[in-house]
Amino acid sequence: MTLKRKTRFILATLVSCAVLVGSAVTGHAQGTVDPALAETYNAGLSAAQAGNFELAKTQFEAALAIDPEYKDAHYNLALVLQRLNDNKGAATHFAKVLSVTPNDKNVLRLHAESLHRAAQYKSAVAAYDKAIAADVENVDLYYQASDAAAKAYTTEEETPKVVAAIERALEKGPDHKSYYSKVVSLGTICSRSGDYAGAIKAYKKASEMKPDDTTPIYNSAVVYQKQSKWNDAVASLKKVLELDADNSKAHYMLGGIYYNNLKNDQAALTHYEKAAADKKFNKRKTADKYATTIREYLEKKRKQKEEYESIGNP
Repeated sequence: MTLKRKTRFILATLVSCAVLVGSAVTGHAQGTVDPALAETYNAGLSAAQAGNFELAKTQFEAALAIDPEYKDAHYNLALVLQRLNDNKGAATHFAKVLSVTPNDKNVLRLHAESLHRAAQYKSAVAAYDKAIAADVENVDLYYQASDAAAKAYTTEEETPKVVAAIERALEKGPDHKSYYSKVVSLGTICSRSGDYAGAIKAYKKASEMKPDDTTPIYNSAVVYQKQSKWNDAVASLKKVLELDADNSKAHYMLGGIYYNNLKNDQAALTHYEKAAADKKFNKRKTADKYATTIREYLEKKRKQKEEYESIGNP
């Protein structure tokens, strides 16, 4: 059945400001329109425009029961299902539309987004690639694809796929609003996979972009710590404290490095005490425990020294 539509409606309240196609069905290219289909489909349009998405869903489903191949009903039902947070269902109906118009870049994007929201991440990655092929200048798609890839590929062996997706997004959209956060994410992913050089490179780039943000500097310290580069880690953490003197995470890490690795008990105590003083810090009690242990040890050493000197030893 081929239905003739005179106008297109825009339903601004729908996800992605998508176009709600179809209007009153008034004619048919060949023969007479099924009155039941016309009435049911138009009732769905009216309900959707009025914000009654449950009723719109019912009406569009009824229209498809009459004509299962009616593309516009599949499209509008998918939009309504998105609005109702049934993204898996939306993806199914967008796929029906794509079976008829496989190169529709708008529907390709909506299909990928629905799969992404439905947590079908690997399918979303493939769908984003198709959307990108149809709309290569849409920078948002590259960033969305990298987000989906990060959730789809979670094993160490799959990490290169995530890195490639992020690097593709960064190359395509250096002016994108999420560029900075994506650079930081790249550093984190490299760090987790053991690519420490790649992680430091990403974090340095992020720091150059936003010198006042402590996140990439602190993350660099974490990477240096993993490599047992204690002095580099300390230098990074001191930079953090120059920007944020009360950064409890930095104080806590410094306490650990000074105590366990650089054997500077007094410096360790100073930083553990600062971390323990922050009542909102989630490791405050642990920091206080370490500070107490070190304080007692230093006090014991002090008394031993006094006793040693009191018996005439230099």
